[in-house]
Parts: sequence; C-alpha cells; structure tokens
Amino acid sequence: MLLLTYVGLTSEWIGPPLWHAYCFYRGRDIFLAATAANGLIRKTMARPLTAQPATRGSLCKSERSGMGKVLAPLTAGIVVTLLGATLLNAQRLEAAELQSQSSIRLTAQRFIETRHPWQNLESTIEVAKLDSRSRLPRCTGPLKAFLPSGSRVAHRTTVGVQCPDASGWKVYLPVTVNAVATALVATRPLPPNTVLSSTDVQRVKRNIASLGYGYISTLDGGSGYRTKRSIAQGAIITPPMIEAAVMIRRGQAVTLLSHAGPVAVSMAGIADNDGSLGSRIKVRNATSGRVIEGIVRSAETVEIML
Repeated sequence: MLLLTYVGLTSEWIGPPLWHAYCFYRGRDIFLAATAANGLIRKTMARPLTAQPATRGSLCKSERSGMGKVLAPLTAGIVVTLLGATLLNAQRLEAAELQSQSSIRLTAQRFIETRHPWQNLESTIEVAKLDSRSRLPRCTGPLKAFLPSGSRVAHRTTVGVQCPDASGWKVYLPVTVNAVATALVATRPLPPNTVLSSTDVQRVKRNIASLGYGYISTLDGGSGYRTKRSIAQGAIITPPMIEAAVMIRRGQAVTLLSHAGPVAVSMAGIADNDGSLGSRIKVRNATSGRVIEGIVRSAETVEIML
C-alpha cells in the first residue's frame, strides 16, 4: 500500500517517490508525493513550489504516467486529508505548549482553601472559568496565587494567579466561598422593640458566608434581647439587629441575692439605675440603705458578689 509523504518547509525524504503531483489548493501551490517506504506527514504547512507551478482551478497534475491516472481522482481528497491532519497535529502541539485552565483554577482554589475564615464549618469553593479563548504559555515553574493589594478573603474574592517565569503572565479569577452554619432566624415578623422569647426564633442551617455583619447561633433562652428594627419572618438575625433589653428600671424594687458558701441569702433592694441582662448596676439595700453593686440575672433579681 502506498504511503503519502506531505512535504513541508524541509525536504527530507523517507523513501524514493513513486509518484508526485503539483496542486493548487486555496490560493497556493503545494507538492505531494507517495512512497513505498514508511510515509511521514509533516506538521508544517506545504512549501510553495519553485518550479512547475499548477494552474489555477486545476486539481493535481501527476508527473508519473500510469500512477497519476490512478491517483489523480483522489488528489483533492488527499489534499484535504493531509491539511486536516496537519491542522490536528498543530492543535495538539499547541495544547501541549499551553497552560491548562484546570491547573490555574486549582491553584486559586487551594490558595483560598487555607485562608478563608470558615475553616471549622462545612464550606465549598467555586472558582470561575477562564475565557475559553485564553492562550497562556505553559509555565516551567509552579504557579503562584495571591490576593490583589488591599483585598481580603470573603464570600466573593478575586484571586490572582501568576507564572513566575521571566516572560510570565498573570490572570485574575473570581472565587466564591459558601459556608453552612446553624444560625437564628425569626419565626414571625418582629417589629422594633420586641423583647425576644424562645418562640420568636429558631435555629436552622444557612449559608452564612455572605453575611457581612455575622450571625447569632444562640441566645440565652431566647430572652433578654430586643429588636432594634423590623425583622422579616425567616430572616437570619445578625448582631446589629438586636440589643440587650432593659430588664430592670431605676427605682424598681428588686430582690438582692448573695451566696456565702452553700448558704444563699436574699433581701429587698431598690435599683439605682437601669440594667439589662448580665449588666452591672448599683442597688440599695432597702433596710440599711447601703449602696452596693450587683449583676442583673432576671427582670427582678440582682446577684450581689461578696
């Protein structure tokens, strides 16, 4: 079986040509040959002829009688086949010389994996794809990822990836981090100044990475806090939405509670200032008039630390 040799810019022969032809294909003259030895398809484009150019509009003209009659009808197909093979080889060569997009995206992903602030939560990282038309030369060394100046890792971050070669390149990729945690959400619409109870909130799993002001995972029994503004049903409750509610008012009668070892002592007292749950306020002993400091434990109780 005859093997075709596509002659490129160099003129190396694998075997003696049994047949050759001059062809005019897509505006240029090319030269084809067939050998009985191992053929070779060059990766380069065909060289223009320096002699005996084909005439425009013709297919191929064989320079060998007999063989030309057999191969002439196939010449057009041969030209297309050889050019197609050449293009395919060129594309494969180009792909081998380019940096794969997957390696670039993986570099950005691994960079964020060790730097995002939700390490102890269930998290996922999504790296945007590069433009499919991007053609970046393969880097001889390992790729390096970095954050642009002044930026930090957040829910949405831009990560730079660069090739440290002397003639290297640099690209930027959008990266999204999602993190799931248990957070408090409102079970009903909550107007401003609502003192929260355990029935007003519930704990559910939510993506909290996009919450710029954080989230609240639990309240002490769901009480002791009030809403600063309206909160929609199902909304995640964030720290700026609530504040400690005033539980004891100035002049209010309270119970003063103290502990001396295993013995608990209670007495009547008067609050000298307002206090929220857990805050320190001044109170007066209703019997002695002595002013002391205690911690608000409920709407009626102040604990005295002896």
